[in-house]
Amino acid sequence: MNAKNARFAITLCALSLSALIFWNGCAATEKKGTEDLPIAEEKPRVNSDEPAKETPQTESAAPSADANPATKYRKGDYIRYQYQGSALAHPVTLDEKILSQEGNKLEIHVRASRADEMREWVQVVTDTPHNQANNIIDGLFEVVNGKRVFLENKDNRDVYRLYEWTFPPPFNPEGKPESVTQSVDLGGEQQEAQCTKMKGKSATNSVVALFCTSSSFLWTNAYAQIADEEDGDVLWEMVVVEAGDGEP
Repeated sequence: MNAKNARFAITLCALSLSALIFWNGCAATEKKGTEDLPIAEEKPRVNSDEPAKETPQTESAAPSADANPATKYRKGDYIRYQYQGSALAHPVTLDEKILSQEGNKLEIHVRASRADEMREWVQVVTDTPHNQANNIIDGLFEVVNGKRVFLENKDNRDVYRLYEWTFPPPFNPEGKPESVTQSVDLGGEQQEAQCTKMKGKSATNSVVALFCTSSSFLWTNAYAQIADEEDGDVLWEMVVVEAGDGEP
């Protein structure tokens, strides 16, 4: 998958905060208190007492702080997504949890599991429309043997690798997308969502894709599906299993 397709895939599945690759986590077979995770000694935490290095921005590209609405996320907010379908090697469970919130700066713990495999990481982001639109991550740490190991994440390659289990099958959209309103299940609660429906061609299938968001849902991304147009086989699907403001 090239960088363009990877960004498209992440936007469709893993990005809970409106459109960004930095929110999404995973279920582990053995839970551990993420607030107590130690930090790898070779690199400091981004949200330590020392100020984080800011990504260089041009004056036109970086809105002022006053122009950015305050984040709606708070420490303890969490969501669990399930990814499934015949195009995935195994179903994937993703849990994400806000570990800390200072202004618009968020630290998110992410955990992904499938079969007997697990990936765990922490991403630090500043929740602004500009950063969401440009997939900007302030800091990325993979959790290895209980310690945070700093990742360079050049061109977002490391975060793509961490999220790759959830990627939908690539396809080329055809025709004009259709906007529809649909009721979706958000962890047992039905809610109206705004959806984009489109047709496309994959390497082997003609597909119908549906991507749903809800502005009243904290995590924005509410449901998504890609299915074979001819026989209806679900190739890839993302559903909300649970969301709240405590341990999932």
